[in-house]
Amino acid sequence: MRYTESYYNLSHGTDKISAENIKTKGFALSGDETSWCGEGVYFYDIKAKAWWAADRKCNELKHKGFSGVKAAVILADIENIYKDDTFDLRVKKDLEKFEEFVI
Repeated sequence: MRYTESYYNLSHGTDKISAENIKTKGFALSGDETSWCGEGVYFYDIKAKAWWAADRKCNELKHKGFSGVKAAVILADIENIYKDDTFDLRVKKDLEKFEEFVI
């Protein structure tokens, strides 16, 4: 049996159009090995961090020529996700992996 974890009151920062897509289709993995923490969906335990991520994404889209982009934050609970499928920067081993990635 694989160990699972649940997380509550999380926030995901994105743009408004992506937020609408997530509402209808669910989350999809994005990014790659060169992305901030690699391929995945990123959540924050503090809403202000999610708004920062949303603003960051909107600025990237504006630089690519998209206009009228607006930030959005989605609130989420994640239940029974396999621990091996998470990357939690509050956990020492994951934080050490992150430090290796950014150095």
